[in-house]
Amino acid sequence: MDKDLFTAAEFKALRTYLGFSIAEISRYLDVGPATARNWDRGRYNPPPGIGDEMRALADHTDQVVAYLVRHYETHPHEWPICVPMHSSEIADAFPNVELPHYVSLDWCRVVVARVARTVPGLGIDWF
Repeated sequence: MDKDLFTAAEFKALRTYLGFSIAEISRYLDVGPATARNWDRGRYNPPPGIGDEMRALADHTDQVVAYLVRHYETHPHEWPICVPMHSSEIADAFPNVELPHYVSLDWCRVVVARVARTVPGLGIDWF
């Protein structure tokens, strides 16, 4: 298999792993929802540039998780980690974090859950 090939299956797996809906990933990638839906359903593979963007988003997400893990391990007085309830709260819920150019509330929930699973006893609450 071509290591640079980005398959429809990988698209769906990463989209789901990152917590993006079809509409949200369409917005992030600046493509139409029907196009993303076709990739998601396996009708055809996304072009290579989409694979690069999705992999970069996954890498960026891993970096955000790692940063927050280090932060909460060294700042227990700031526990619990808080997850925003509304999209208007996203930037305030993650101060000092370089966020991707568009994130969904579900992306935030995925990140917070990963951090809380890594830092024993951290806990999660609403922002």
